[in-house]
Amino acid sequence: MEATDMKKSTEIEILVSLTRLETKMNELGNVKETSFEALQSAKSAHHRLDRLDDLNLERIDSHEKNFEKIYKIIFWAATTIIGSFLIGAIGLLFFFVKK
Repeated sequence: MEATDMKKSTEIEILVSLTRLETKMNELGNVKETSFEALQSAKSAHHRLDRLDDLNLERIDSHEKNFEKIYKIIFWAATTIIGSFLIGAIGLLFFFVKK
């Protein structure tokens, strides 16, 4: 009788162990799905960041072009003002030399 009790006890332990393994295997199946979803989410975020980087580069290029235009306008205005002062000074010089 003791041998049959040992067999039953061993069978119960085996069944409990199998149940635990089965539960863990089911949880691993959920991990696989979750990891796939996380991977898809990371890829999507990466693509969004790439698009943002492209937009920022376009904005920087646009700002650089605007700065170049402003620099040209300032250069033109400065040369015009300096030239007008020079012409005025030369005119005054001729005015005083003629007297």
